[in-house]
Amino acid sequence: MIEMQTLKIKITENGILPINSSNETCFSSDYGIFKLYVVKDNATILYVGIAKQTIKARFQGSFRAYTIKSVKEIPEYNGYSGYKWIKEYINTDKILDLYIIRLNEINDKEKCEAIEAELVFLIRQTKSQWPLYQNEIHFHEKHPEAKEIAIKLLALIEK
Repeated sequence: MIEMQTLKIKITENGILPINSSNETCFSSDYGIFKLYVVKDNATILYVGIAKQTIKARFQGSFRAYTIKSVKEIPEYNGYSGYKWIKEYINTDKILDLYIIRLNEINDKEKCEAIEAELVFLIRQTKSQWPLYQNEIHFHEKHPEAKEIAIKLLALIEK
């Protein structure tokens, strides 16, 4: 069963800020459960990723790294700074959609990466472009069911 929650968010230098949401806990709980997440700006898919930590922690660390490296100009700071879309949206009034899909029965990182990769590739096929700020994907051929899961996920995200 696919369990998905959606949040309206703003981007701040500290991470994501949920906007008037009763689903706020969906990004601050579920540590240790793989989640796939999608960030959208209206119809434009910006980024697809996976996380086993909470979504809140995943974003906060990355936003802190971005702020230290780019804003405070300390390039040697170690931290994930792969979210290239932060620069476009940080501290603006723009509201984005964040889709969080719990991958409850999957505890295999490689399989989660395969689902993520198939979803990104499916977006490329259906929209004629990659998610706007996607940096990398990890295909794993030994998980053929990932494609079917990705098809279901895209249908949910596109509703």
